[in-house]
Amino acid sequence: MTARSFFLYLTLVSVTSAALLSLMAMNEVLAPDMELGWLSLIIFIILTVSIYGLALFTAVSPNPNHFTLLFLGVVFFKILLCASLVYVYQVYRHPSSKYFVFPFLMIYLIFTVFEVFTMTRINSKYAKPASKK
Repeated sequence: MTARSFFLYLTLVSVTSAALLSLMAMNEVLAPDMELGWLSLIIFIILTVSIYGLALFTAVSPNPNHFTLLFLGVVFFKILLCASLVYVYQVYRHPSSKYFVFPFLMIYLIFTVFEVFTMTRINSKYAKPASKK
């Protein structure tokens, strides 16, 4: 995946996510707690660009395990980041309903699918054949 196509897809995913957040903000139950959704959009855009750069770096590594380790590390880091973000938001902002997490989950799922798509394309482009012993 070229950088140009990555940023084109990222723009499309980001604009679509922002449009969905805007639609969710029209819901009277979700509207008071949309800050978490917008914050998560910004965080996931930054995280996705970082992951793309790291994926390119590890994909050309002589050790094919580096890419797999990156993938596992990203999954673990995202789980910790997301759990922490939701917890901190809940503790400090005291959301008005339990549905405050829906916009966040939507952004999380959209960007997770996009990251898997991106990393799969990068891996298939730079995949090294397994050595036979």
